[in-house]
Amino acid sequence: MAVASEIAKKLSIVTLLAALLVPAALQAEEVTITAAESDKIRHFGVDLSTSGHVGLSKEHPNSYSILEVTGKYFLRPTSSLFLTLSGGKAFTGQEEFFFDDIVLGIQEGAIYSFALPDPTLKLRGSFSASLPTSEESRRLGQITALVGSIGAGTLWHNFILGYDIIPAVYLNQFTTAKSGKPNKRFGFGNTFTLGYQFTDDLDFTTTWNLTFLSTYNQKVPKGTYNFTQSLGYQMTPELSLRGGASTKGNQLKHGGTKSNVELYSIDGTEMFMSLGYSFR
Repeated sequence: MAVASEIAKKLSIVTLLAALLVPAALQAEEVTITAAESDKIRHFGVDLSTSGHVGLSKEHPNSYSILEVTGKYFLRPTSSLFLTLSGGKAFTGQEEFFFDDIVLGIQEGAIYSFALPDPTLKLRGSFSASLPTSEESRRLGQITALVGSIGAGTLWHNFILGYDIIPAVYLNQFTTAKSGKPNKRFGFGNTFTLGYQFTDDLDFTTTWNLTFLSTYNQKVPKGTYNFTQSLGYQMTPELSLRGGASTKGNQLKHGGTKSNVELYSIDGTEMFMSLGYSFR
């Protein structure tokens, strides 16, 4: 009964996010536009990004590049429907091309705004579904992943502050031995953002993500972490550059009793550099 209650709770969170986001994106009260202003919006846009990643481990070398294309249809200036296609090439091991899952969703950057004494706090959110085109998703027999997020962010005295919660449901083809129904995995993530805006074009940002994954019969969720710190530069209104380091791994060491979270790890840290261009 406890497991069933937990499953229902997580499903209800994802459903609630979808129910909130669609009306908010179409008719949010904080950012209203007239019909004439709507005609001036460039409804279609494309974001292109390419990035290179190099692991620091000499025993297990890992380097690869990723190309990502995101098509967008803007419902209003702060909200859009999007479709993301991405893939890359590994330069170690078999040196094969790989594809990530195709993602279709909706995102809203200003569900509501709170005018605080100095900064403005904006609520944001997104909801997406994916198609299992990656090798990992096909190996798991994944049908789709339903991922939502709801959070808030602000710029306070040049400090970038943000927090997001990210519930997810993963539907798999494999059936459970207990009920014979398709197996499900559940995820719940927390992302903290802290940074500093040096100028309008230059910022330093750190993000800390803690995610917990579990299945229907798993009493203790599996935890992972990802700590990223990067320097970003907006070269032109369309062209951006970002580089930094990312460390990820399991939250607990083998045995499940001691913490494995590290800011730097020779096996879990990689350097990256990305270049992005936005067509509007």
